[in-house]
Amino acid sequence: MLPHAAAPAPIPVEEALARCLLRLVPLQPERLPLAEARGRSLTAALHAAHDAPREAQSAMDGYAVLCADLEGATPEAPVALVVDGVVPAGRPPTRPLRRGGCQRVLTGATLPAGAEAVVMQEEVEQDPAAGLARFTRPAPLGQHLRRAGGDHRHGDLLLPAGATLGPDALALLASEGHTTVEVWRRPRVAVLATGDELRPPGAPLGPAQRWSSNSTALCALIEEAGGEALDLGLVPDDRAAARAALGAALDGAPDLLLTSGGVSVGDYDVVKDVFAELGARIDMWQVRVKPGKPLMMAEHGPTRIFGLPGNPLSSTSTFRLFVRTLLRASLGDARPLLPILDARADGPLPHRPGRAELLPVDLWLGEEGLRARAQRISGSGAVTALAGGGGLALLGAEQDGALDGDLVPVMLLSAPGGLGSATAALRWGGRPRAAR
Repeated sequence: MLPHAAAPAPIPVEEALARCLLRLVPLQPERLPLAEARGRSLTAALHAAHDAPREAQSAMDGYAVLCADLEGATPEAPVALVVDGVVPAGRPPTRPLRRGGCQRVLTGATLPAGAEAVVMQEEVEQDPAAGLARFTRPAPLGQHLRRAGGDHRHGDLLLPAGATLGPDALALLASEGHTTVEVWRRPRVAVLATGDELRPPGAPLGPAQRWSSNSTALCALIEEAGGEALDLGLVPDDRAAARAALGAALDGAPDLLLTSGGVSVGDYDVVKDVFAELGARIDMWQVRVKPGKPLMMAEHGPTRIFGLPGNPLSSTSTFRLFVRTLLRASLGDARPLLPILDARADGPLPHRPGRAELLPVDLWLGEEGLRARAQRISGSGAVTALAGGGGLALLGAEQDGALDGDLVPVMLLSAPGGLGSATAALRWGGRPRAAR
C-alpha cells in the first residue's frame, strides 16, 4: 500500500475518465415484458420489421377523391361526386376509387386503391338522400393522407443499441408487434458511507455528529443512471470495522462498490489501505479536479470499486462525471457523459488555475440564451449547492475563471439515457491566463 507521504501526483481528468471507461461492467442480457422495461437499455439496435403504415391511410374524417375530379371546383360551381361507400378504420376497402366517385373515409382508415387525396368532411356539403357529396375547391395531391411507409420503411433503424426505453420508445416497440424486449441487466451498485461523525437520518445526534446524506444522494443517482442501488449503511473510521464491512460488501460481488469518505490523506482515512489489504488492485488515486481530488478506482475480482470523497458536493460531482459515465457506457449508451451546453456567464465565475474545476452554477434562459451564475457555497461540504438543479461549469486546469458575458461549457445535472455527450466532447472553459 502507498503511505500518505508517497501519494502520487494527481492525474488529469481526461486520463481518469479514460481509465474508468477501460473498466466497463460486463452485463448479461435479459428479456422483459414491455410493461416492465421502462428505463432499461436495449442490447441491440431495433430495425423496422415492416413499413409503417403498411398501407395508405386517411389522416382525417372526410372523403377520398381523385384530384382530377375536383379541378375547377368553386363555391359558385361545386363539383358533385357519387359516394360509393364508407371505409371505417380497421376494415379494408371493398372497391377501388373510380372517376366521378368518392368514398367516405374515417381517420386511420385504409384508403381505397387509386385515392390521391382526402377532403375534410367539414369542407364537403353532404347530400345523403341523393348519395352525393359536393366539393367547393380542388384537392392538392396527397392532402390529408398518410402514405404507406411514410413513418418508416422495412429495415429502417428505429432505436440504436443502448437506447433507454421511455414511454415513446415502448410505444414504438408495441407498434412493431413486440410484447417483450431484450435489455441489459441493471448494474448492481452497493454503497457504503464512512465516518465516525455520521448517523442515519432521523437518529439522535450526539456532539460533533451529523446525519448522513451521501448514501441517499448516491443511491438516487445510481437509480437515475439505470443501476440498481443497494445501501449497505455506515462504517466508522476504524480499520477493523472497515475491513469487516468492506470485506462483506465484496463477498456480495456487486458490479460496483462505492464508498464515500476515507480515501484522502488524513489520519483516519483508512478505506484505500483496507481495500489494498483485501487484495483490491488500485487503478488510480487522486485526480486533478476540484472538488473531488481524493478519488480512488480499484478492482477486486468482478467488482469495480470507487472510493469517492466524503464531502457531499465532491461525492455527487465525481459520481456524475466518472461513475455515471461508466454506468451509462456499460449499458451501451453511445453518449454516456451528461450533456454539456454553452452558457453565458452572469457575473464572474471564479477559478484558480492548477486543477480543473466543476463549479456549481444556477441556470436559466435569458435574452441571449442559456445563462449561468456561480452559486454561493461554503465549500465542498455544502449539501444545498446542487439541490435546486442547475449544472457544473467546466473550468480548465490551465485557465483562469470566466468574466461576465463569457461563454463557458456547463454540464447539466441530469439527462435521459442517450441524450448525453460523447466522452470526446469533454471540454473546458475560462480565459487564457495571458489574457488576464
